[in-house]
Amino acid sequence: MAMTRDEIVEILTYASSHDSREVGDAMIVAWLTAANFAGWTYDEAMTATVAHYAETDKWIRAGNVTQIIQNRRATRPPWWQAD
Repeated sequence: MAMTRDEIVEILTYASSHDSREVGDAMIVAWLTAANFAGWTYDEAMTATVAHYAETDKWIRAGNVTQIIQNRRATRPPWWQAD
């Protein structure tokens, strides 16, 4: 299911609490476009954002979120093998 604008705003608001970015309409649209193109879920994207800021104080960008999600998906066992 595609992410919503409200979900992107929540993620960007969380990011803003770490890096003081100003969240505007253009940023929201850019992130929403990237999220839906790359197939993020809200839970994956928020987890990726939290993980990013747990390790660094650098700004997170949509591409960072995609990369973290892809890395986690690649290392997670398939649903039929999960415990």
